[in-house]
Amino acid sequence: GVPFECISPDIDEKAIRDPDPAVLVMKLAHAKADALLAHLSLVPGETEGETLLLTSDQVVVFEGEIREKPESEEEARTFIRGYGRSPCRTVGAIVVTNLATGKC
Repeated sequence: GVPFECISPDIDEKAIRDPDPAVLVMKLAHAKADALLAHLSLVPGETEGETLLLTSDQVVVFEGEIREKPESEEEARTFIRGYGRSPCRTVGAIVVTNLATGKC
């Protein structure tokens, strides 16, 4: 197996917005990478070995609108009832940063 470590980035996802779901998830995944690089005091190009940083994000799109996480149980139930009328879809992005080269 490949050794790995999970670290949660400390970013305000609601501060990053875009009406296009594909653009939004890329912005969020890049923001997470930037936050983790800063938190870990990592400077791309100054890391030895093959170390990769993987960050990602995913949003739900329903009837053309990006859905945020439900804020209550009732809102979650409303979302689920709506999915019976019309299916939702997910849009995701993954950013892989090679810490030895700094390239994404």
